[in-house]
Amino acid sequence: MKDVPWIAVTLGDPLGVGPEVTLKALKAVIEQSTSGVASFKTPVVIYGLRAHFEHYPAVKSLADALFREHSIQTIHSVDEVLHPGECGSNISFLEVPQAARAPNPYRLAGIAAKASLKKAVDDLKVYPNGSLITAPISKERLGAVGFDYGGHTEYLAKRFEVAEVRMIMESEAMNVLLQTIHVPLDEVTQACNAKTFSTTLKLLENDVLRSFSEDSRLKVAMLALNPHAGDGGHISSFEKDIMSPWIKDAQKTSSVVQIEGPFAADGFFAQQRMNQYDIIWAMYHDQGLIPFKLKSASTGGINRTVGLPILRVSPDHGTADDIAGQDKANPTSMIRAFERCLSWTLSHNGSQP
Repeated sequence: MKDVPWIAVTLGDPLGVGPEVTLKALKAVIEQSTSGVASFKTPVVIYGLRAHFEHYPAVKSLADALFREHSIQTIHSVDEVLHPGECGSNISFLEVPQAARAPNPYRLAGIAAKASLKKAVDDLKVYPNGSLITAPISKERLGAVGFDYGGHTEYLAKRFEVAEVRMIMESEAMNVLLQTIHVPLDEVTQACNAKTFSTTLKLLENDVLRSFSEDSRLKVAMLALNPHAGDGGHISSFEKDIMSPWIKDAQKTSSVVQIEGPFAADGFFAQQRMNQYDIIWAMYHDQGLIPFKLKSASTGGINRTVGLPILRVSPDHGTADDIAGQDKANPTSMIRAFERCLSWTLSHNGSQP
């Protein structure tokens, strides 16, 4: 049944903390619910290979205990859970076939991450009334097995045939929209101009209309590209000649968001001005993510892709190889990802995000 709302979860890189935080988060959201696993009316399908659980003994113990305590079944097709009456549990592990032989754990990690992501997206294209949670991947290990994308975001845009997407980071502390995603600094300026700003604004407006219920326009702070917002043209004329006129035009034309700026990023965050805005629009990755992660460390933040036909979220951290397999990984961010998808399912009753 293609209209059954469901959640797909990919385990990411088995050499990182993805499997560990996924298992811990799933355990937490089950225990937080009033009647345990029985309260999951929405099917949750975890995509991975056996290798995701077998590399680290601590992760294998977590998986064995969770599967046993909550009767999580292993399936081989999503049809088994998206057709009522064909599966006894609403949480399942879909064992993805290994796509190629792996001569070592490093290569197996890339193969496992790539295969589970591909299979989840394949199924979401057949059963599009779902959402997607992606655990962290290693771009290095994926690149070694032929994954030629900057990250999840770029891959998903390609697979869902979407020309433009953006990342928005969400937490209780702040929401940060990124103008550019995984691009080197020497390419950032090429992606910052009136045309690309307008594209981002259109994506943001459409997202706000679908994701927020406020009647009033959301306040958006647009950060400058250059230090000191260009110092009135002394450092750069970009803010004065390009950004400021564009913002004035957007203020007149947008009925969905109210944009202010451009703000010098250092002063903006030093003065805690992020508390005055619903969304902060950063020009490049680290400009937005460094303050976001500092402010959101205790409560957990998520990454959401704007512009896809489905809801896709992920934790706001990477594979953390240095603590992988040691039962030290904090699942808070992944718990927020599960909560976001479960909340969307309940509030939208399966409509698109």
